[in-house]
Amino acid sequence: MIQYCQRCGHTSESESGVKYCPYCGSPFEATSETAPVVSLGESGNTGQSQTPPSEQPPIYYVPWEDKKSLGFLGALFETWKESCFNPQKFFEKMSVKGGIGNPLLYALIIGFIGTIFQVTYSQIFNQMFDFAKWLPSMSSSFDYDFVEFNQRIQSYSNIISLFIFPFAATAGFFIWSGIIHLLLSIFGWEKHDYEASFRIVTYSEGPAFFRIIPIIGDIIAPIWQIVLTIIGISKVHKTSIGNAILVVILPTLIVCACCCFSLFWLIGFLGMTR
Repeated sequence: MIQYCQRCGHTSESESGVKYCPYCGSPFEATSETAPVVSLGESGNTGQSQTPPSEQPPIYYVPWEDKKSLGFLGALFETWKESCFNPQKFFEKMSVKGGIGNPLLYALIIGFIGTIFQVTYSQIFNQMFDFAKWLPSMSSSFDYDFVEFNQRIQSYSNIISLFIFPFAATAGFFIWSGIIHLLLSIFGWEKHDYEASFRIVTYSEGPAFFRIIPIIGDIIAPIWQIVLTIIGISKVHKTSIGNAILVVILPTLIVCACCCFSLFWLIGFLGMTR
């Protein structure tokens, strides 16, 4: 059956039951099931071939938003692979529209997997590096009751972090996206609305999966996420890499400057009260 996608303009021959365009992921329910009738010009060419290539609409496609065709795990893996290892192409094809539900769910799933391993390793390391147990000769120099109490608190906090992760992470995605989009707007570099910036941030969450690697994963993940966010900003908002780096790094510099100012103010205040 030949189906025509009104969103990207492609015609594809697909089996019955396929509801999504293989080029842009748009549902066929919103399009006509057959290609539109085009008239032949005097040269015998169709009207489609006379459209200049520069006027062809861009092709948008994110595997995660095509779960019906790829399956849940297949769409999750393809999106993770493309966003992490081919981010230039991924963000060029990422639609700036389509809602925030799908990208938010993707980011929460990947982030939660990484958090599970992070909490597990933290619990293991707390037990492994108990000096009062591993160095009995030095036990007298440790307050073992305090050490045991501290480990118990750490265990409880690890468990609680798993429960509050979806809420804390969701708030973090919205806030971080808002900061990025605000800076883009201030500098006049935004080409799309807030939704586009939110989709960049959430689809840059893929490296959180590398927290399955002990210790090193906690270092790799945030750095890789920053790199993906910078690439996403440059591709989606059509700005330079330098501008994208400034937008991502500037909030960190502002926070550090505020912390330093607060520290100096506190030191000065304490000095004046003596």
